[in-house]
Amino acid sequence: MRFSLVGVTFFDSSRVTASKLLLVDGLGALLSAALLVTLPDLGVSAKMLQALAGAAVVMAVYSLSCSLMKRTSKSYLRVIATANSLYCLVTIAMMIEQRARLSLLGFSYFVLEILVISPLILLELRLAASNQQHSLG
Repeated sequence: MRFSLVGVTFFDSSRVTASKLLLVDGLGALLSAALLVTLPDLGVSAKMLQALAGAAVVMAVYSLSCSLMKRTSKSYLRVIATANSLYCLVTIAMMIEQRARLSLLGFSYFVLEILVISPLILLELRLAASNQQHSLG
């Protein structure tokens, strides 16, 4: 999978390794946790924001520790892909449940978060399903 614009390749999945993918996943989860507790008025209850931020921290610790300790087998990728999928599903359910309170900023943030996480899930699953343990190439 490639993402190119005007002849310039910005992303080439054939160069993705499990370790790099887990590192990106972990750093993204840390950013998500930080944003969830610092962005003003998303229109979501504090309890829900804390739960989502807590889940993001747990996933960040898992992904970063797997990446840094070179635990890159297919099962580690499947675990984080499943966790990311559940996080997105919970986020969608929360958006539906709290739609009356959800601010425009909150709606935009959560949609963007899902749009960023979804391709990551696909890459994790693709790498986990590939014959090669460490790269998509």
